[in-house]
Amino acid sequence: MSDVLLDAVFALHRNWNFPIRALEAIRHVVSANTYSYNEVDLKRWRIVGVVVPDVSLKNPFDVLARHLHEHPLVENHARLNRTQPCKLSSYTTQQRLHRLGVYNEFFRHIDVNYQAVVYVAERAHNLVVMTIDRKTIDFSDEEILLLSRLRPYLVQAYRNAMHASQLGASRQPDTLGMVMLNSKGGLEMMSERARQIMQKHFHGFPERATGLPQELHLWVRSQVAKYRENSECYHQAIACRSLPVCSNGRKVVAKLVKNHVDRGLMLVLEEEVSFGVNSWCFEGMGLSRQQSRVLEELMKGKTNKEIANALHLQPNTIKTYLQTIYEKLNVSTRAAAAVKGKEYLR
Repeated sequence: MSDVLLDAVFALHRNWNFPIRALEAIRHVVSANTYSYNEVDLKRWRIVGVVVPDVSLKNPFDVLARHLHEHPLVENHARLNRTQPCKLSSYTTQQRLHRLGVYNEFFRHIDVNYQAVVYVAERAHNLVVMTIDRKTIDFSDEEILLLSRLRPYLVQAYRNAMHASQLGASRQPDTLGMVMLNSKGGLEMMSERARQIMQKHFHGFPERATGLPQELHLWVRSQVAKYRENSECYHQAIACRSLPVCSNGRKVVAKLVKNHVDRGLMLVLEEEVSFGVNSWCFEGMGLSRQQSRVLEELMKGKTNKEIANALHLQPNTIKTYLQTIYEKLNVSTRAAAAVKGKEYLR
């Protein structure tokens, strides 16, 4: 997979950005007329999604939902619980397809005769699936194989996006670099953004390095050793550690995450703007030294759990500190407190 594709797949945005990124990744692998991201409620037969490019059919997902029960690929998934990418022509002929309501009411109006699908996730009755449509040429077995190789990365990226959304993450996409590691912490692949971050913040890191900077490499090895000692921790869905590196007025945080694709690891490098705040700088607002530290971390967009980890405190303690900070600053939300802090620094 290319650096561009790796960046597209593993961008850790909020989950509402995942569909566009995933469709971009698929377009790198297989050409088609239209691409769509679909979240299907199999119990209520409802669909929400994104189509690229836009189709002229009004309310396309409402039309599709009315005939979804007879869609050969949906029917196949329900019967066989198949999760690997497949194509429409494997389960029906063109003649049979053209007799179905899903074709006459939906596919025919958007010039679709051939379709391939990639199943990304299934939660309760909701199915997340990417569809790829063509008018005149069917998908080859080689193209289905390419989609099969891409699918594990889409599954992992979807989990990452959901995890980021649950944490309330608000990371900017251009601050993230992704590094794929094997189960022993050895380098498998890195995105171009990750390479840029390492060149910028780790002195002497070569442009075409085949490994990690020494400091980062030693940290990864130590974390892998800890995980192996604690098998329960090692097999957690998401296992992260942070290594702050400060230079050029910015802070780099490295997070090690369990990769579900191949039981390896994923190293996420995030570049954050440093506010250059001293622990005493907010005391003029009536805050104590510890309250100032909590406000500083809040201004970086961190959650209570992340602030607790950074300051080696309990999340409930952070919650108590925040209530006191709100009262002293005469605000009621995290955003308002962050704004007050930034205004005070000007």
